[in-house]
Amino acid sequence: MRPRAIPALGRFVALSAVAATVASSFAACSSSVPVSAGAALPAVEAERVVPPAVVKEVFASVLITEADGPTGEIDRLVVSPMVVLADPWETVSLAAEAILENGAADPAVDLIWMLSDIRAGSISSSGEFTAGGTPGVYPAAILVTARNDTSRGIDQITETVSVTIVGETRAASIATIEILPSGPTVFSGQLFRMRAIGYDEDGYVIPGVNFNWTVNDATLGSVTASGYLNVQGSPGMFTKSISVTGRWRGETMVEHINVKVLEARPGAGDMTVQVLPQRFHIDNGDNMQLRAVALNGLGELIPGTQLRWSVDEPIAGSITGTGMFTAGVAPGIYTEAVRVEAIIRGESGVIHAADFASVIVRGESETRRLDRVVGRPGHIVLSPGGRSILVARAFDSEGNSADKVELRWMMTDEAAGVIDNNGSFRASSRSGVYPSSAKVIATQDVGGEQLIRSASVDVIITGTLTVAGIEPAAPSVSQGESVHFSAVGTDENGTLLPGLVVRWRLADDAIGHIDALGNFTAEGRPGLYENAIVATVIQPFTD
Repeated sequence: MRPRAIPALGRFVALSAVAATVASSFAACSSSVPVSAGAALPAVEAERVVPPAVVKEVFASVLITEADGPTGEIDRLVVSPMVVLADPWETVSLAAEAILENGAADPAVDLIWMLSDIRAGSISSSGEFTAGGTPGVYPAAILVTARNDTSRGIDQITETVSVTIVGETRAASIATIEILPSGPTVFSGQLFRMRAIGYDEDGYVIPGVNFNWTVNDATLGSVTASGYLNVQGSPGMFTKSISVTGRWRGETMVEHINVKVLEARPGAGDMTVQVLPQRFHIDNGDNMQLRAVALNGLGELIPGTQLRWSVDEPIAGSITGTGMFTAGVAPGIYTEAVRVEAIIRGESGVIHAADFASVIVRGESETRRLDRVVGRPGHIVLSPGGRSILVARAFDSEGNSADKVELRWMMTDEAAGVIDNNGSFRASSRSGVYPSSAKVIATQDVGGEQLIRSASVDVIITGTLTVAGIEPAAPSVSQGESVHFSAVGTDENGTLLPGLVVRWRLADDAIGHIDALGNFTAEGRPGLYENAIVATVIQPFTD
């Protein structure tokens, strides 16, 4: 059999309830037998718009091939761009393509976007990355995984993307190493787990620090590379007997701890709590999330511990019950200003333990001058009459939040809708594309000088479903394998419509089966089946 040329786009037919007989006539013309070169397709077109919905029926072809063993697995994942270079808070769109072992691209894979370093920014499920506000280099900050469910199981591959945020930055360096616990109490013959965490001077965890553990007093015992202490010493105090060396980007830091060996195994009442980090720098008015861990006498984490946070020096700042610290306005060094108390109920009663953290509050020599303002999101897509909240942030030249800035929203094109000063936007009833129609104006008064900056947001108001289609339009799939179809629709302005309802079916069930999500599994004989995949695309209207 000589296969037909595969059309670039599937045919589409718009149907309403009144046109059901037309759809039935078309379905009757479908067949589970592959079409031949001379076969003619029925030309059926009908369109009705019946409120409260617009309905279109679209078709895709599928080429079923013979099952040929375990080929077609994902070989590599190509990400574009391979490296992200962005200004603070800039948005960059990323894309990824899975390449199979035969060199063909697989459009049916699911792409999962994640961040391994939240300091780099944020990323949406579609690969829309928004850079953070702190300049620096963040290696392998973005993770993308291509995943495909096959009859042989799950096939997946992961790639990373490094992020560089442009701007003046202070190179991060190891300022402290926290050892958990900081002064363990153990007994002879015990295998005790220790942990180490590296922090910069701002109290942020530094990922990727290489730690090396050593025992300075051989009579205490030995320690593994992963921090397990094999205690062999006699009862007593071993001063600075354990050292951990942290290495990161050519820098080295060493931290020591004392170890106390008991004659008997520690009891349940031997609990310690430790603040993380125990010393940090922070700008006045900024926030820092503090954490604390409670450990028993064996160095194990204690679940169900109640933590109570407080600030012993109120001028240093304030703290919430969850450990969110807000720095005060007075610069200075506040030793052991933050206190955490761990409380747990044991068999012998309530057990208490406490620890402290020191804070260095940095002052500002001058007001952070307004350099630019950013409106988010950069564009909004709404149905007629839809609502959205727009937000704006003002920054200085270093990417920090500017001080004492007044923000005001306005419309440059009233045909797009209305907005109040707080960014609450309501779309008009007129569909269309309105570039830069919402505008935010930032004003700052500094020493008698008034600084004014502005930013705009594009508004898109969706119209009526006009064109619909299925992607991919004509894929190739082996017998027993699956392929994912998706249906999309655009309005009269070419805007991709969100919120469409899609119902899937096959023109003939003999070729396989398709689920409610558009996942088709081939079961028919090899050949090209034109217009075999059917999607009913519905745009519902609401009052």
